[in-house]
Order: sequence, then structure tokens, then C-alpha cells
Amino acid sequence: MGSQKSAEGEREKGPDGLLTILRDSVALQPHFFGSGLLAGIRRLSARRKLKDYQRTLDARIGSIIQHDTKTGFAAKYIGSDTWTPSLFQQSIDQFKTLILAGQDTTACALQWCFFYLWKHPAVLSELRSEHDSVLGTDLAGVSSRLRDGPQLLQKLPYTTAVIKETLRLRGISGTTREPAKDFCIDVDGEQVQLEAGAICYVNNFLLMKNPEYWGPDAEDFRPGRFLESEADLISDEAGDGELHPHPKQRMRHIAYRPFERGPRNCIGQELSMLEMRVVLALTVRRFNFIKQGLDGVQDEEVYDISRVVHSPVDRMKMRFQERFGDSSKS
Repeated sequence: MGSQKSAEGEREKGPDGLLTILRDSVALQPHFFGSGLLAGIRRLSARRKLKDYQRTLDARIGSIIQHDTKTGFAAKYIGSDTWTPSLFQQSIDQFKTLILAGQDTTACALQWCFFYLWKHPAVLSELRSEHDSVLGTDLAGVSSRLRDGPQLLQKLPYTTAVIKETLRLRGISGTTREPAKDFCIDVDGEQVQLEAGAICYVNNFLLMKNPEYWGPDAEDFRPGRFLESEADLISDEAGDGELHPHPKQRMRHIAYRPFERGPRNCIGQELSMLEMRVVLALTVRRFNFIKQGLDGVQDEEVYDISRVVHSPVDRMKMRFQERFGDSSKS
């Protein structure tokens, strides 16, 4: 493999090289926390490194886009005469946001999908049945059917529910907010002041496992919860012997935030969901998959750690075995 100089020495060419720079940039985030002289020095050093990383990343992506404006999609559908400096920089920014920022997160989510499907064979069986019904039983023709009829991916509600339940239990990334001025928030009825510039971390991981919103089985993997209607969410909490609408469980659409919510939600969430539906549609009927180590049976169960995004500690080592044909292939 070739190599190319960057702000921090040798880096790989190609997409992996871009991801390396992006990961290094995000890994600087902890250096922006804290107060005092030493913390200030760390912040200053981190800002300098971050600027170097960003310049290198923008230059690498810019060269890709420039090449595309001459020979690729951009040349055919946009033209080479419409590329102003502003449009060029916007394209670089959107490339970083939509493609690079979503690659690790989607891959980690799929790792956990396969883990939960291995752990819950009844869910896997129902998923395969849905794919048989919607995509047909001829596995060799699935790719061509999806190319000719991409709308089929919108007819897989259980597949979508499996992905959503995975993201609920194994949120891949959190989010932070920084108030521009002093600001008060309500915490259990108490006003807590945040100073301007403070980093406020929104803990979506706890919110998406809160029994108040998700019921007593909040820690369980149950994709069917995303297929429930509001009429299903009832309780007898009033103590009058009658069943009433469960107020907080009916707000679970607000508590579900793997892609965050509002104007700053994830710009690539639809692309990510689409990619995961495609991967599952092309794999779950073709292969059986078996967790290797950290399976929760012979030793402890795999857990996630933060490597910029939250990912399996062992990178989810699994053995894939073809279901049809030569069963020795794996």
C-alpha cells in the first residue's frame, strides 16, 4: 500500500486513510474539557492539532471531488462550470458529515444487530420469514430485485424494528450542547444553571433504557415494541382497577434518540437505516452466525467501549457459516 504525508506523519490512502484522520480529530474532544492552566494548555494544543487535521482532511476530500467534477457524477449532472468556491467547500463539508461520520456508526450498529439475532433465534426466524415474504425465496436474485424495486425496503417493518431495537439498547454515540450564554435547565423540578461555554452531555443511553418510557422489559431485546400502536400502551397505574393510556410510554418516540432529535438530528439517519436494511436483507437468510468468545455462555458477554463511537470491546468476533450448499464453508 502507498502512503501520504499528513499533519501527523504517514497515513493510508483511500477511505481508510480519511477515517483515520477523522477518528484522530474526534479523539481530541476530551482535551477541550476542564478548567485551569493545564487544561487551557491542553485545549490550545488540541485546537492546533484539530486545525491541522481539518486542513489535511479537506485537502484529501477536495482532490476526490475535483476529480469527480471532471470525470464522474458531478461532471455529468452538475457540470464543471458551476463550481464556485462556496459550493466546493459545502460539498467537502457534506462529504465529511454524510459519508465519513456515518461509516463507523453504521458498522457498529450492524455488529450489534448480528449479535442480538444470534442470541435470539426466534427473532431471527421471524426476520427471515419477512424477507421470504417480501423479497422472495430465491436468494440469488435478491440484489437484482432490490435494484429494480428499491421500494421493497420500505415494506420490511420487522426488519426496521430489529434495527431500531438494536439502536435503542446499543446507542452508538451521544451528543453534547454548549450554551452561548448562561442558561438554566430544569432537572427534576430544580433549576440548574449552566455557564456559557459549559459542555452539556445528553445521556441518550439511559433515556433509551428508562422503564418509564419503555416498560418493565426496557433492558430486553424485543423488536415488537416498535410495532405496537398507542392502543397497546396501557396501564393500571391510576389504581382504580381500570386500564388507562400509559402517559410516558406513549412518549417513547421522544425518548428514542439514537439519531438525536430536532434541527440538529443526524443528517445521515435515512441513509444509515437504508444501508442496514440492505445488509440484513442480503445476509440473514444466507448465513448462520455464531459469536466467538464473550458470548455470555462460556464467558462474560460482550460489552461496548468508547472508541470515538461506542463499539464492541472485541469488535464482535463472529463466525459466518453458509446455510445452504457446503456447510463447511465459514
